[in-house]
Order: sequence, then C-alpha cells, then structure tokens
Amino acid sequence: MQNDVATTRSYPKLAPMMRAIMLCSPLALDTVEIASLEMAGVSAAVTGDVTMAKATGEIGVLVESGMPVYLGDRITTTSRSGMQILLLDETVFTIGPNSDIAIDEFVYDPATGDGRIVADMARGVMRFVTGKIPLNNPSSMDINLPVGSIGIRGTIGLIRSVSVEEANQIMPGSFDTSTPENANQQVFMAVNQGPGLARNDTTSRPGAFAVTDQNGNSENITGENFGVFVSGTVVTEPARFPQGVATFDFSTNLVRTASRRTNDDR
Repeated sequence: MQNDVATTRSYPKLAPMMRAIMLCSPLALDTVEIASLEMAGVSAAVTGDVTMAKATGEIGVLVESGMPVYLGDRITTTSRSGMQILLLDETVFTIGPNSDIAIDEFVYDPATGDGRIVADMARGVMRFVTGKIPLNNPSSMDINLPVGSIGIRGTIGLIRSVSVEEANQIMPGSFDTSTPENANQQVFMAVNQGPGLARNDTTSRPGAFAVTDQNGNSENITGENFGVFVSGTVVTEPARFPQGVATFDFSTNLVRTASRRTNDDR
C-alpha cells in the first residue's frame, strides 16, 4: 500500500474529533441532509498553504487541521501542500499537490449508514477510501470531473489529472495527438487500488467503479491496480497500470497523523 494516511478507523487520535462533530450537531439524530447544515466533514493532516473558498476565483482562507469543511467549499492546494477531508461517514479524501476539489453533496443517516456523496475534482491528485455510505449502497458516491464522472462502488482509488503525452507514455496509443485540440485535451487517470473481484474477503466489498465521459461512453474497473484514462470523448479500456503509476506518495504533502509504516507494511 502506498505511503499515505488511511481511514479514520486506523487513527485513534482522529476518531474523537469525528465523534465530537457527530455529538455536537443534529447529525446524530435522524436522517441528515447536510445541505441544510452545510457541514460535510473536517480537515486533517494539513501541510503547507491550503486554501478554502466558497467559489472558484475567490480569495480563500488558509486551512488548518480540525477546521470544518462545508458543502461547496473549494479546497485548493499548491505544489508543496496537501490535506485530508474526513467525512462524517468515515470516507476519506487525501488531496495531493496542485489540486482543486469540493464536496458538493453529502447526505448521511448515522443510524443506518445510508446517504449520498458527490465530490467535484477540477484538477490535481486525490486518493479516496470509502466509508459507511458506499459500503451500504454501492451506487451512492460519485466524483464529477471536467471531462466526465466516476461512480464509486466501494473501494480505494486514485484519481489524477494528466496530460495526453503522459497518458500515452503510460499506455501507448491511448489518445490521438494528430491535432492541437486532441493533443491538448484534459485527461484524468482513475485507478482501483482496493481489492478487486479476484482478491476479496467476506468482510469487504470488492473494489469497483465506473468511469463515464461526457458522451456517455463508460467502462467498469473491477481489478486491483487496473485503471483507465478519460477525456471528454474517450474512456480507454481497463488495463493493469504499473505499480509506480497506480500509486502516489502523499507523505511529503501531509502532516503525519500516525507513525509511518515500515516498508514491509506498504
């Protein structure tokens, strides 16, 4: 496993923070639509200058660990910064450098674990570890991209914006570069890092997600370390990505909230 921070369940110092949020708000009562309360989670493991703004282009405030994250807040990181967003259902977004991400929708019933998550990713790199909502309902989490969308079915995954040239270096022939328009189009990479259908136990849902472009072309990713590239008009066929591409080292862009894993633990 790559060297970054995992879910709140693995970090007892973060668990009381999440419980306090739950107990101090009406979230602990009945089905909660955060649109009325606007709070979706809390920031953690913040390193460097991370800003949070209500709209793209606004001057944001600097984020510190423990600050609440509200619906629509745009999280922007620099080349030397990163952070985590810990949602109230224990879903975790680990955000790397040069990224722009927001939580657009969060509905959660703590009693049943039911709800819905919708995030927006404009650029950058992000790792997600799904919590209780996708576990109970595998079609309840989506990540919208400028070129399409990713429907999460309960897993660990990596999403990263790349250039056409980078995509073709990783998987030759993925994109046509015969015209300037094609050569300069925006592309995202999505890789399934969770246990695939071939390696899964009885306590966890097989990792899977569906990637769809703006034309409705779609591919399902069910294999561990399998992924696709997606542009506005193309979703490549799922393929096994090299280990160095299928992971990302967030350690230099995050404040460590627990002791480092050894090489044998990765």
